[in-house]
Amino acid sequence: MTGEDRKSAGGVSGFGLTMALIGLLLFGISFAAANDAEHPKCDGQSMSGTDTCRAPRSGAQSRDDRASDAATAAGWLRPTGIVLLAGGLIVLAGRAATAASRRAESTDQKS
Repeated sequence: MTGEDRKSAGGVSGFGLTMALIGLLLFGISFAAANDAEHPKCDGQSMSGTDTCRAPRSGAQSRDDRASDAATAAGWLRPTGIVLLAGGLIVLAGRAATAASRRAESTDQKS
């Protein structure tokens, strides 16, 4: 394996690892969003049925609005995280298989 091949292979491994870590992070965040959908909060305080949250970015939102937003976020974070995690693991597995194959070929050629 030339130095250029090793450099390229390292980039692929780094890409796969990065994908897997981002996927794992999104998957974990989806659980926090799902919890917020069940128990909406405003400034860290639990909201009751008639509360309205006033935030500079989102404006005034009812408890149901905040719960709906959190459920929507959880709904796309979880599958996106799973796809990225799986994709990253596939890239890493492919890289490991390629490296093992090259080692086996190198050993066979030396014999």
